[in-house]
Amino acid sequence: MIENGRDVIEAIKLLYGTIGYRNISIEKTLEVLVDQLVTLYNQTQDKEYCKVALLHIKVYLEMGFVYEQHKDAFDFILTINNIDKDSFWEQILSKKNYLSKTDLRRIIKRWSSSKYHTKGINEVIEEIIEHVNSNKYGIYYYHSNQNPQKKEADDVYELIINEHESYLHDLKRNRFYKLR
Repeated sequence: MIENGRDVIEAIKLLYGTIGYRNISIEKTLEVLVDQLVTLYNQTQDKEYCKVALLHIKVYLEMGFVYEQHKDAFDFILTINNIDKDSFWEQILSKKNYLSKTDLRRIIKRWSSSKYHTKGINEVIEEIIEHVNSNKYGIYYYHSNQNPQKKEADDVYELIINEHESYLHDLKRNRFYKLR
């Protein structure tokens, strides 16, 4: 059962996270969805449609996508919901691309020095940057510690690169980070 707004946000993140597997753009999906919700609002004047759109905008921004690319639509949704843009931004946890070595190291919380990790942390970071910069489409997994005796110690990171965008998914913490 969904208990609070955060649960709804995390459920929507899962939805967006799965469409990358089918080579569908998260950004384009959000654009179409928000347009449809605005159309429904305009037809019915039911503000609940704009509240749902606001949830999708929050998820989109928390995943690291850029507000300015859909500024007019997003501003409209904020206005209908009587939300000040500055206070809205305070709620957003993540609002930038994460492709520098320093940012990637911050995202990858723990990395074991044991023989059970995918590669050394610096090699993983270099590989992620190289895959993203060369648009090497695919889904890649990086394990911090695949020790069969200590499965709970493994932090798994999923890199998804498709023709529309690339992002890193911290599976353990269920966080998404847009890389391009």
